[in-house]
Amino acid sequence: MVMTTPSAAEAVTHVVKCAPQFFAPILEGTKTAEARFNDRDYRVGNCLSLMEWDGEKFTGLYTVRRITHILRDTDGPWLRPGFVMLSLGPLAGGSSDAQS
Repeated sequence: MVMTTPSAAEAVTHVVKCAPQFFAPILEGTKTAEARFNDRDYRVGNCLSLMEWDGEKFTGLYTVRRITHILRDTDGPWLRPGFVMLSLGPLAGGSSDAQS
């Protein structure tokens, strides 16, 4: 399988909720992968905007990462059907972290 990175015109940003216990390690850089239900047609090169969600409301914290690799449920027995493991990296040439 060949994965290509989309051009800037084709790039998509997926905005998703992220629980605090998962958000903090992503922000710190110690968690670089995210398992997600594949209901958004994730692609290498897309951006993932993770919005911290405390279970009742958004906290105002968010971070943006680039999807660098995708492990699909069809690649082996490691993922539940319909799920993907997204490898996350920094945005090219810019900061990934922000707060509102």
